[in-house]
Amino acid sequence: AAALAAALRTAHDRIRAWQLEDAGNRNSGTTVVAALVCEGRVHVAWAGDSMAYLVRAGTEKRLTRPHDLRHALVEAGTITEVEANDM
Repeated sequence: AAALAAALRTAHDRIRAWQLEDAGNRNSGTTVVAALVCEGRVHVAWAGDSMAYLVRAGTEKRLTRPHDLRHALVEAGTITEVEANDM
C-alpha cells in the first residue's frame, strides 16, 4: 500500500512540475485508479474524477468517490446528483 501511494505521489509531482514548466501546460491534468493485490488484500488508490468499482456476480459496488468540484458540491448538499449530471 505504501509503494502504491508513493508511486501516485511521484506521478503527481512530475505532472505538477510539467505544468509549471510552461503556461500552456497549466490547465492539463490526469486521473488515475490503481489497484495492487498483495497477500490476498487489494489496495486501491485514485486521484481525479475516476472511480474504482468492485464487480462481483454481476453486481457493482463503487469503492471510491471522485475528487472533483461536482461531487464535492453534492456531498456538501449544495447541489443534487441530478444537477451535478447537468453540469
